[in-house]
Amino acid sequence: MWEMLSYPFFQSALIAGTLSAAMCALVGVYVLLKRIVFVGITLAQLASLGVAVALLIDVHPMIMALVTTLSGVACFALTRSGQRVPQEGVIGASYVMAAALGIICVAKNPVGEARNLKVLFGNILSVHTGEMVALAVLLAVLTIVHVVFYKEFLFVSFDPETAQAQGINVRGWDLLLYLTIGLAIAFSIHSMGVLLVFALLLVPAMTARLVAHRMMAMFALAIGFGVVAVPLGLYLAVRIDLPTGTAVAGTCVVMLLAVLTGRSLYRGAGRVAAGTAALMLAFSLAIPGSVSAQESNVEQRLQELQQEVQDLRQSLLSQQLRLPGALLLNPEMRVEGNFQGSYLAGGLARRAEQEGFSNNRFNLREVELGFRASVDPFAVLEAVISAQHLAEIEFEDGEEELEGPPGEVEFEEAHLTLARLPFSLRGKLGLMRTSFGEYNDDDPDEFPQVDPPNIITQLYGDEGEGWKEPGINLNYQFASPFSERMTHVVWLGIYSGENGTAFHGGQLTKPVWFTRLELFYEVAPRAGLELGFSLAKGKRLDRYFDDMMNGMLDDDDDDDNGHDDDADNGNGDDDDDDDDGGVGQLAGEFDSTLMNAHFEFDWQPPLYSLEHSFGFLTEVFYSSVERHDGILNQFGGYALMQYGINANFAIGARFDAVNCPGFYNSLCANLGVEEGETLGIAELEDRSEWAFSPILTFNPSPFLTLRAQYKHTHRNYAEDSQEFLLQALFIIGYERPDVF
Repeated sequence: MWEMLSYPFFQSALIAGTLSAAMCALVGVYVLLKRIVFVGITLAQLASLGVAVALLIDVHPMIMALVTTLSGVACFALTRSGQRVPQEGVIGASYVMAAALGIICVAKNPVGEARNLKVLFGNILSVHTGEMVALAVLLAVLTIVHVVFYKEFLFVSFDPETAQAQGINVRGWDLLLYLTIGLAIAFSIHSMGVLLVFALLLVPAMTARLVAHRMMAMFALAIGFGVVAVPLGLYLAVRIDLPTGTAVAGTCVVMLLAVLTGRSLYRGAGRVAAGTAALMLAFSLAIPGSVSAQESNVEQRLQELQQEVQDLRQSLLSQQLRLPGALLLNPEMRVEGNFQGSYLAGGLARRAEQEGFSNNRFNLREVELGFRASVDPFAVLEAVISAQHLAEIEFEDGEEELEGPPGEVEFEEAHLTLARLPFSLRGKLGLMRTSFGEYNDDDPDEFPQVDPPNIITQLYGDEGEGWKEPGINLNYQFASPFSERMTHVVWLGIYSGENGTAFHGGQLTKPVWFTRLELFYEVAPRAGLELGFSLAKGKRLDRYFDDMMNGMLDDDDDDDNGHDDDADNGNGDDDDDDDDGGVGQLAGEFDSTLMNAHFEFDWQPPLYSLEHSFGFLTEVFYSSVERHDGILNQFGGYALMQYGINANFAIGARFDAVNCPGFYNSLCANLGVEEGETLGIAELEDRSEWAFSPILTFNPSPFLTLRAQYKHTHRNYAEDSQEFLLQALFIIGYERPDVF
């Protein structure tokens, strides 16, 4: 073989064959694994048609081969399954058309028979320098493309449905992959012929598939087998006087058979050993005088195995019986801490009992301890215990005085979630967040903000935690008849009405009725819209003050903590049953109606990534409050936005706008009001405020959040406020769903 290397034609054939083999084997791995072998032979036939047409009309063969091959690439990549005519039918018709037209072109050629042999089998010994340069350049380009887009090609090749769900343009990547296959075939067909190109496209990849267990190894081995087959085939062709293309293709097949035989022998070695052992056992059992002993040993061993199986079954059964109890005694746990700092540059100071923390100090706002466990396969129990440290600032003659309990512990939530009820319903019962709007549907600490929206504290008070009560709710999810991307959820619930601000029922005969309708629309695989409407209606108690009673508070009406003994205790019971001149007179029971509309948009990049994200949420509230002096209808709401710059930093902003609701103990109804006074409807209608807050968030990890917020609040009934807020939020244990 070494003397053959001295011939220029052999050198050219060796170089061109090696380049074509490497190129075809590279793309041939995808042809094999995507099961598009018929696509490969059809593209080769289309390329041969281009060569035949070029020889007939006297055009450069490579140009026409490119035209016909790339036309087939576009057709195959853009036709998908599920159409009226399947893609396999289009490929088959293309093959028949290419073969028929190729025969016609060869027949019309004056030297058709010789040209036909060249098209089918090629003549690698007649490759000129220009073709070798073109093959080398194309091999370099294809290698770069497949290295750069390696993950994308594999993704769309092996799991196109998931890739489509992730927002990847599967059709575009398929087109690019088919384009690389078509280019490899078109540039190789003139010198190699249809048979050799198809052999190099398929057989080395099959051989590598039998040996390799990893994708990178499969690519390397396929290229290696193809490159090795070329010099061996050329050597045999020259020595035995065979057609070069046929000799190289035959060498590829022989290598495949050799690897297949070796693999079969290797896999069969274990079977041979097992068969030999069985024969030896049978031979030993057949020895006279040892049959009874062997049978005895076999029976004894079978009994031992049966006992082991029985013991194993008993062990598994006992573990299954102990499993539910073990889960109940060892539930999932979660600890969440919310540490805040606040500095007030001017304006009204916060009231911790209604807004959750005080100004000009560090606040351990809350530490939550959560437990969650499955009661059975269709019910989950979750309980959250909250410990708070409230420090209230009172103003006495212009001086600040800190008072309030050092801390309190309460049940934040304790509810049972029922995932499977009759008629495909799902439900929840116990002490829960009421699902009235988005803020009351989720954990407040999960929203990207330091303090709660102003409308939340005005409507519910309760330290800005929103509206949570004992009750029951049911929801039903169903697909939309209008669009496959749309889903609806309907909620219906009944709560005890113990909020103390918006509702004061607290009895089964005075519940709060609740309903909610949500619409979800999938804009893109990782982008969605949510639109919801909520309605709640219940009873509340109202008080009013006579002018003669203003300023008649005595110390006997206060407890040790400075709280009014005659105030409503939050569960509907009124202690002001005597006529001893308390803080106010009970005006009676009145209706309260709350409405909510919310809109949310969430977006993340198509591929799974934490680098960027965008969320927008806005809620509008309407309150209709019946009072002893009339009915007051007011609006309020907020808009919250956050953009994730990268995996750690995010910027956001919030805008609040509130008209003071008509509850006698709401925050805005008490600010700037003397003790013993209540504001009438006319005064409350004129009270409004708005606020703007830029927010910066830093997440060192998914379990720790550091946040800074500036808040400017404008009030038409009090001095404007300028606040600087800091927050450190840590979470360990099980995670709740991300709410924003």
